[in-house]
Amino acid sequence: MSKGSSPGRSQAGSIPLVLLAAIVVGGLIIALYTDVSTGQRLASADRDFHQAVQVADAGLQDAFTVLAGLDLADRPEIGEAYTGTTTGTLGRGEYEWTAVRVGTNLWEVRSVGVFGVHTRTLEASMGPLYLFALAAFGDILIELRGANSADSYDGTNTNTGLGSVGSNNQITLRGNATVDWVVRYGGAAYNNGGVIRTGGGIETGDEQELPDLGSEAYASGGACDPDDDDIPFYDDIMDIDELKHGETYCVAQARFPAGEHLLSGTRGDDPTRIFIAPSGNLELLGQGNNPCTGASCVNYSIGETQPDATALEIYLAGGGGEVLANNHSIIAAGIYAPLSNCSGPNAQGDIYGSIVCRTLDSKGGWEFHYDERFDDVAVDYFAITGVREEPGDTTSFATTP
Repeated sequence: MSKGSSPGRSQAGSIPLVLLAAIVVGGLIIALYTDVSTGQRLASADRDFHQAVQVADAGLQDAFTVLAGLDLADRPEIGEAYTGTTTGTLGRGEYEWTAVRVGTNLWEVRSVGVFGVHTRTLEASMGPLYLFALAAFGDILIELRGANSADSYDGTNTNTGLGSVGSNNQITLRGNATVDWVVRYGGAAYNNGGVIRTGGGIETGDEQELPDLGSEAYASGGACDPDDDDIPFYDDIMDIDELKHGETYCVAQARFPAGEHLLSGTRGDDPTRIFIAPSGNLELLGQGNNPCTGASCVNYSIGETQPDATALEIYLAGGGGEVLANNHSIIAAGIYAPLSNCSGPNAQGDIYGSIVCRTLDSKGGWEFHYDERFDDVAVDYFAITGVREEPGDTTSFATTP
């Protein structure tokens, strides 16, 4: 017999190798299973974590629906909590919200959402929307140049220190443009230019909600519902013989020629409202160095320093319309055009009250004078503002709902 390994010894040597291979393969399978199952648990936990905030948001929406529909008689006293049903579900999640009434129709709301083992909490304010909070606001951009300025008055006093400008995105002040305050909403950028008066400064706030109220007026059931034959519609503002205090007007465009355009009658509780249809412009026309004769003056008499801008509100519906102002024109109003570009001439002019635009690029010597009486004017539009997440049991409210 030739020399070599016997069959018995060869098989004996292979058994440990087989066992080792089995152990290795088994270990790989276990490791792979552990890795996959851990990943699945992590993915599930991550999904539940994100679902919990969606559930909390559903609680805010539920609170919005309930609180917006409350009659005055059904509201608790200011400083007290709402005591009706405040719980609900979203899929496999559950939420519970609480609300404290902190004003006539202003609420502080806290919603807790639970999904699986995760709990997340959202807080927000709810109440009427204050459209005219600044002298000038540009959602995408506000840019003031040269001798542009913003100041304020309250009906009795001038230079009251609330000449504020702001944006949700970009604030640019060039040269000696002068304001009282710069307000950066939603982290808006500011180029640190211009001049901020002593006593003023830079403020921050939550991104501003800008509903298209002009288009809503032209929707079914709105103030200018095109299917309602009882609502008059005019091709131009000048087709109306006279603008009266407290009336609502629906127009394709508002082009004010040179001269005074005052409101007639007695000032009541309600402002005059002008709704400009989609694609229509607001234009202040005329030229020359004589405001109110060579150029247009709307709700303003020459020489006034305290015009009541709250007497007139002008809304532009979305759709491409613009706000255009010629040299030396003057208007006293709340102008709400959040989807419109607004621009002035390369010369002078004055806007008393407040103006809200998509972009506001003011050239020359334009001045913005905020009428503080707008602080008390809210539209009949219930809104959710300042939504934020609160970790654990913390709260941003002065009074815990």
